[in-house]
Amino acid sequence: MTRVSVLTGQKRNKTADLVVISVPNRRSNMTSQIVLMNQLSIALASDTLTSRNEASGETKTYPSMSKIFALESPHQLAVLHCGCTELGDAHWRMLVTEWSRTLTAPLSKVTEYADNFVAWLGATASRLGLNDNSSFRQIFFIQFSVFANVKTDEIAKALGQKGHRKSAEYASDLTQLLKAFQEQVCTEELYRDMSDDVAAKLIAKAGTNPIESFRVALNIDPDLEFSEELEKAINSFALASLVRYVDSSETVDLAFVGYGSDEYFGQISRRFFTGFYGGHARFKSIDIGSNSPSDYSYTVPLAQSRAVGPFLYGLDGEMTETIAQHIGDAASSDLKMNEKDSKELVSKAMDRISEWINDEYASPMFRTLDALGPSALARYADLLIRMESLRSATLKDEATVGGVVESLSINRSTGVEWHHRVGHDFQSIEASSHILA
Repeated sequence: MTRVSVLTGQKRNKTADLVVISVPNRRSNMTSQIVLMNQLSIALASDTLTSRNEASGETKTYPSMSKIFALESPHQLAVLHCGCTELGDAHWRMLVTEWSRTLTAPLSKVTEYADNFVAWLGATASRLGLNDNSSFRQIFFIQFSVFANVKTDEIAKALGQKGHRKSAEYASDLTQLLKAFQEQVCTEELYRDMSDDVAAKLIAKAGTNPIESFRVALNIDPDLEFSEELEKAINSFALASLVRYVDSSETVDLAFVGYGSDEYFGQISRRFFTGFYGGHARFKSIDIGSNSPSDYSYTVPLAQSRAVGPFLYGLDGEMTETIAQHIGDAASSDLKMNEKDSKELVSKAMDRISEWINDEYASPMFRTLDALGPSALARYADLLIRMESLRSATLKDEATVGGVVESLSINRSTGVEWHHRVGHDFQSIEASSHILA
């Protein structure tokens, strides 16, 4: 689906060690995409299952919604999307389509394409209907919804939901929960042009009410009285979520993938957009790639990788953390080790496990990727996403990855070449049905 999860990338360097490329933490597992890059080409693949939150509060799923936009020649670039489909009230594909029509000659670097898109948003914001109020409403609702999901049990106890009796100190309880959550998620540096005073003036001018967004996100009765302290905490969190980047599964995540005219090797430039306000697009960025041939190949899962991660690397991040946790628990509880010795044991054990995984899984996998041509690399990426779809379909929860798998390759010789594309290939009805149908 069109929401993203833990995102890591790995490359091979001269010593064949694995270097983890960290990116913003994600809090959802709803889509699967991957980019593979070697010295010869780039391969992209994505599922096409998309979900939309209805006004009723229910979620509706749509199959076969394309999440890849390929620029026309002479550009050697594609844009992958996951996360929220709209920036303010504007659909991501409409934005990328109209931006691409303004491009003429190829830009020298992939990062320049991403930066050019950001600049274009600023120059055409009024025409696109991007305004502060729509972004504020979206950001507040998303962040308060994340708060509600993370603190579900505590909020239910405070408000008397889910069979609990409402706390006499519900306002104070909610205040403390919200303050703690703010400290947890509002950790990025401030935007250069933003401060609490600036954000407060923008909110007042837009006429947006954070307290109303809080009530809606937490499904709180409009007649329930809020204390002055709680309202102050709500407004404080609203300001904190505007003056900096605050991550969520509902950012508009655009990955610009390909080659600039001066680049010999594939590059990725990602932008995690939260909104457009104060005259600027608000986002966090990360660039992946190198100018050194010895750093290639790269494998970059852009979203859910519960099946792909262990296949490529032997373990994924969640598995690694779980193993480390169990070793630590056994050391302290069963072996009665003190905290220092327990941590040392965990560190040494994980180092040995990582070394074995690298020798048995990661290094052979990277050697395989090094040797693949454009078509084979695209096929590899396509199969990885199909594997993730199968994994998603067999888990106990709702399948969050699926639909037709789109894939394409990009190389310096022939540019962008589609291998499987929604709406352009003839599909039997079974091809776009459930993964097990």
